[in-house]
Amino acid sequence: MLKPLGLSVLLLLLAIGTSLAQTCCSGGVPISSNLGLPFGEGQTLQFNLNYDLNNLNTQKTGVNVDGDRTRERITHSTLLQLGYSINRKWAVDVLFSYVRQERRIFRQNQVADFTFTEGFGDLVFLLKYKVFSIQEDATSLSIGIGTKLETGASNRRFNGIRLNADLQPGSGATDGILWAQFSHQFAFRPSLGFSANTIYSYKGTNDNYLPITVNNEIISQSYQFGEEWQLIFNISDRLILGRNLIDPYLTLRYRTVQQDTNNDNLVPGTGGDWVFIKPGFNYWFNSSLSVGANIELPLYAFVIDTQVTPTYRFNTGIYYTFSLKKRELSILNTN
Repeated sequence: MLKPLGLSVLLLLLAIGTSLAQTCCSGGVPISSNLGLPFGEGQTLQFNLNYDLNNLNTQKTGVNVDGDRTRERITHSTLLQLGYSINRKWAVDVLFSYVRQERRIFRQNQVADFTFTEGFGDLVFLLKYKVFSIQEDATSLSIGIGTKLETGASNRRFNGIRLNADLQPGSGATDGILWAQFSHQFAFRPSLGFSANTIYSYKGTNDNYLPITVNNEIISQSYQFGEEWQLIFNISDRLILGRNLIDPYLTLRYRTVQQDTNNDNLVPGTGGDWVFIKPGFNYWFNSSLSVGANIELPLYAFVIDTQVTPTYRFNTGIYYTFSLKKRELSILNTN
């Protein structure tokens, strides 16, 4: 009975994604792909602190790699995700970010132009609900709704020049987010798990983008990043090496992005489709504390016009969880 149910849920996830579809630009801050901490028992707190390095050094036109190596983009992101499980059905996540964006332009193999910005990025809030759970979470489906608030700066300057949207720490707009996750643990090996996530982000409009002067009057432009949809498949296992617990995993991520618009006009060199593969692991010191790392590599990229697209992405972090229930019980016992 579980097999038809699991297949139906996966088809539902695909239907949600294709009916809502599409996204933003080639790289940038990895906010949406990091959403969704695991559900815990009621009154459980989770902390997940990550460093993410995204290197964009591959220039493409469509699916073809250009010989031009004159441009490079690097994004450094520090991501702090806090999660609170209200009970076994409801949970809430909040994601904070600090971002450094770098752009290099080379001439004759030397850096001819270097531009950077850094600052706090946009704040993300996600409310999650577990629709159903079978056999103590061996199979479950969860959904969520959230928003990305315009808390990050979107008007930074470098050498007195106001920078384009893709170099800003924030987007200057409030976005809407839909999230869903299906997970299943296999009966023949309970430590082996599979999950499928879908994340849709509807981008708001920055109405104060790059003001221009027309007839001595300052007029702001309206910039909107393209809508974004991601589908993420993950398979993981748990290995016992002596007293150590290691969870290796392999993730396949599909991301599609619509073109950005500026004053309702399509922005050239934005939008496309990407497929990434990401091997990684988590090492557990105990049941509450772990560290992990992964590297993400592109398997396929189709970009609109000519763009610098991701070459590799490296992520490492630390995860910690604890139950407020245990703490309350210990306080009561001491009294």
